[in-house]
Amino acid sequence: MFMNKRLKLAAIGDICADIYPQYSNAFLGGTAFNTAIQAKKASALSSIFSAIGTDANAIKFKKALNKHKVDCSHMRTFPGATS
Repeated sequence: MFMNKRLKLAAIGDICADIYPQYSNAFLGGTAFNTAIQAKKASALSSIFSAIGTDANAIKFKKALNKHKVDCSHMRTFPGATS
């Protein structure tokens, strides 16, 4: 019998914001962040193992990951800026 199994992916590593003052904007990125988002877009069960700070960029990361329904239960928050 064929069983429909979804791919499970755990993205482990960095999440960081690329800051461009000339654009007055920060772009979310990092290997683990990008991998987790793209895996979820490809219908995988996606989770992320990483760390963020407590700054405005951390809030943006959390919103983006929640929007894409990436499991963030293994992500840790530390006082200070996100890299």
